[in-house]
Amino acid sequence: MGLLEWIRKTFTGDKNCPDEHLESYSKIGHQVFVVHAELDNCGNPLALAYLQAARSFQTMADALLGEGFPKSEGGAGPVPPITHELADEWYGKIPELLVAARQEAAFAHTVTYPLPVVLVSPGIGTGSVPDSHLAGLRRAASEMEKLVAHDVELARLDGDLYRAAILQYEAARTHKESGDALTGSLPGKKIAEETIQNAAAHYWKALPHYMLVAQGLKAPHLLIQNPLLSLRKSKLDSKEVWRATASTKIEDFKENGCWEREIENLRAFWKDRPITQEEREYECTVEQLLSRGQISANGQWYKIPHPISYKVEQGPVTLFNKEIPIGHEFVYEYGKTGELSQFITMKKFGRE
Repeated sequence: MGLLEWIRKTFTGDKNCPDEHLESYSKIGHQVFVVHAELDNCGNPLALAYLQAARSFQTMADALLGEGFPKSEGGAGPVPPITHELADEWYGKIPELLVAARQEAAFAHTVTYPLPVVLVSPGIGTGSVPDSHLAGLRRAASEMEKLVAHDVELARLDGDLYRAAILQYEAARTHKESGDALTGSLPGKKIAEETIQNAAAHYWKALPHYMLVAQGLKAPHLLIQNPLLSLRKSKLDSKEVWRATASTKIEDFKENGCWEREIENLRAFWKDRPITQEEREYECTVEQLLSRGQISANGQWYKIPHPISYKVEQGPVTLFNKEIPIGHEFVYEYGKTGELSQFITMKKFGRE
């Protein structure tokens, strides 16, 4: 991945960021300022939205590295590999966005790069987060707040036009404030792992909203339909009636001669039932954990739609702010239309 290929092969822990990498990052950031000056009098909202997306990535990446940038002759401070990787990803998106901004400014409606640019978060946390990385996420959220706060206040004067951007902003700052409340004053303060996970989750919820706010303030029509609602797709978005049913249960249906009846039951269950983002996040996270070998499918739930139950093989893992130890089991019990779903975990489930 660009600058990080060398880093991945060389770094196994916290190391100082090489000066040549910092210099490359600084040059990319300088490009943003150059294009921003060029488009100072541009009236094309889409060109400005591309530019704001680039500024957002630069703002977040600069803040994320934080102490990694040398502030004295002592050089750069230690930065975890996870922070290097994320900064490299964010900086890497900037050049393409600057190209799109310049092209759109030159010839309107000729750029195919999709807008709005949506920041993809990793979803529910499943591993340890270094304190310094959490501090970087906190700085990133803080700098994004500074980037958009003044313009949001001006946008409130025309609430009808900027309604979607303002709503995104309220979500962003609420998650930022929740993360800040959990972390308190980071330097020299010991924070529990669960608290770190929760705070990181809030910052990762805040940053995608801030990214949309920055673009929506320049091109309000981009946010008429909330882009985050379709950000993470899962098997629940399939039209199959057994979308959430354990394969072992499907085999039971066939062997017991009740296939047609159960299909009708599943069809009735899913009819007109909305899928929530919480449910999508759960299924996406479970797929990631399965691919890493951290969990295994070990059964089926007794309630319709008979979802898979899982066992933690390598852990602990964190789901819905609950830490689940190795050997414990969990399942997501889908509620019927109008009923609440619930996440259930215990040392061992009873079996049918």
